[in-house]
Amino acid sequence: MLNITELDDLVCADLDRESLLQCALVNKEWYASVMPFLFKNIPELKTSHQKKSFRRLVLEDFHLKEAHRREKQHRKQRERRQKQRKKKREQQNQQQPQSTADVKNSGTDQQENHPPLSLLARYGSCIRTIPEVEEILSYLEAPMHRSGSRTPRPHESEEPVAFELLVSFLSRCNCLCLPLVKLNEDHFEDLDVLDLLATYIVPAALHLVLDVQDDPYHFCDSDDSDDELSSVDMQSEGSDDDPEERHPMSPWNFKQILACTSSKLEKLTVDVSSWDTTESDTEIEVAERKGFLTGLKELRIDRFGKELESIKSWDWLWKHATSLQNLRVERTFPELTASLIRGIAVHLQRLEKIHIGRKIVNTWNDRVHFRDAIIAKLLSAGRDYKSIYLDITARAGLDTIQAIARHFSTLTEFTIEIGTGDDSFLVGLLAFSPNLRKLVTIKNGEYPYVDDDFFPQVSAEKFADLDSGTKTYRPWACEATLETLHVKIVDIPIKYGSDKERRFSLQKRVYGRLARLTNLQVLWLGHCPTVPDVEGGEGGEIMGDIQEECLDLTLESGLAALGTLTRLRQLNLHDIYHDIGVAEVQWMVESWPELETIWAVEDRLAYDWLKRNHPSLVDKPIELSEDSEQDSSLSEDSFLSEDSFLSEDSEEDLSLSD
Repeated sequence: MLNITELDDLVCADLDRESLLQCALVNKEWYASVMPFLFKNIPELKTSHQKKSFRRLVLEDFHLKEAHRREKQHRKQRERRQKQRKKKREQQNQQQPQSTADVKNSGTDQQENHPPLSLLARYGSCIRTIPEVEEILSYLEAPMHRSGSRTPRPHESEEPVAFELLVSFLSRCNCLCLPLVKLNEDHFEDLDVLDLLATYIVPAALHLVLDVQDDPYHFCDSDDSDDELSSVDMQSEGSDDDPEERHPMSPWNFKQILACTSSKLEKLTVDVSSWDTTESDTEIEVAERKGFLTGLKELRIDRFGKELESIKSWDWLWKHATSLQNLRVERTFPELTASLIRGIAVHLQRLEKIHIGRKIVNTWNDRVHFRDAIIAKLLSAGRDYKSIYLDITARAGLDTIQAIARHFSTLTEFTIEIGTGDDSFLVGLLAFSPNLRKLVTIKNGEYPYVDDDFFPQVSAEKFADLDSGTKTYRPWACEATLETLHVKIVDIPIKYGSDKERRFSLQKRVYGRLARLTNLQVLWLGHCPTVPDVEGGEGGEIMGDIQEECLDLTLESGLAALGTLTRLRQLNLHDIYHDIGVAEVQWMVESWPELETIWAVEDRLAYDWLKRNHPSLVDKPIELSEDSEQDSSLSEDSFLSEDSFLSEDSEEDLSLSD
């Protein structure tokens, strides 16, 4: 359009497919500028006209490619015959001086007579995203009669099948960049499809998911096991194998697929329920693509299989994934843990974030996948972690607390969902972590049935952290950096108790400590977990985490000290027996100019005042956790899609030559 690539990019990037189509029909100059953008994202095709148009596009390219191939073959045959005749004439001493030139001229004439290029040949390199391979294969199926029989064609025997067209199409897409590629057990059982994916799709993946299950229709938490149970024990538990049990992926397949990735790959998710160890191909050398796994930044291991033979594959992965920065391990067994610890210590020198454990599947069944000693070894193996996340199935203790201390100087985020029994170490973490921006100890979500000490909690006395001699606040290294704080502060005498003086004294000390966190933007003093009632048994009432020994959060108790938190945006007070009234919410609105949300204002008059004067501060849904958002993204379609493709009427117009 403008004959300036950068400006064309700016203009066309904001146009939808229909607008691009109209621009391409203006004239030849606009056609040449717009067509690369029209081919950039191949959408999911919804109508029969779109599918027929797409099939014709691929079929035309296939036939022209075949014409090129036949012409090249014929040219080689002609050249071979000419050489044979020339050699024969030379032997007979009858070669004419001009004959050689004639041969050359005739060869030149033949080379100039090429079939025309198809649209895919010209713009296939512009394609970046495509639908799933199975979807494309369905688009390329031959049309059917209404009666169900195939449409008769004059050269039926020469008509390519859908798989051949798919290979031809993908061979044109040499610049693919796919946000998500998901391989399942069906892909590993069809060798032709697996080879196709390894050649064209896997190298283009930014996020590769290996979701291989021996029984994809069966999902439960029954296969979970404590980390203390070895792989040998797990194999003996499943000794009554079903002769028809599926084990689609072998350790060699695992390495083969990863060796086909490119430097584009940034994230890898592995969810393999079992491995095929019946074949003796684990020692076969894998053909490795240049630059494979060099760009890998994030690895998530969900299920890992139970076979010891897979350990060599994991050792191989650690050796090549040296750029890994973010590691999430949801379950493990001793042999895999040992392999992982070796890998972190020797190869994964750039590892900055580690997530240990996972969410629960059944709230009535409290699973533990990582115990204190294992967590401590994983944390001790690394150096300079910036983010540590201990999920629900990871249970920390004294060894873990000691291992965390080695990362205080670099730690920016720390999350622990289950208490250690003595969570006063959190004060030390706040005091000696100069780069800490986020500390989360209470969250929303589902938890197994628990007692009162299940969630991390810090006593008010320890949280205030006063020097016993001077009665002044000890300085915390994170006072100027901490932005997010989720903490449960307890052991404040109840409001109707006899120790009223100590109650107010403790609250003022806690307010004073919070007031020193001048960069704080998110403050959660309560949360809204979903836990079954132990007394009710299975199917009993769903309870929260009720706090009675908590802050009053009234001006009388010293709330005004928090006037220094001028950047505060969120305040969560779920399940706290606070006494916030109209005066308190008015003070919050005046003192915290950036305030966006207050959750759980119980007083009716205070709530009505906020609703009437500042409705944007109340009734907002509680935000999902980051993990829920990440998990939900895996269920989306693998590749980007648009609303429409080339319409049947417009395809003929776009086929005009430049």
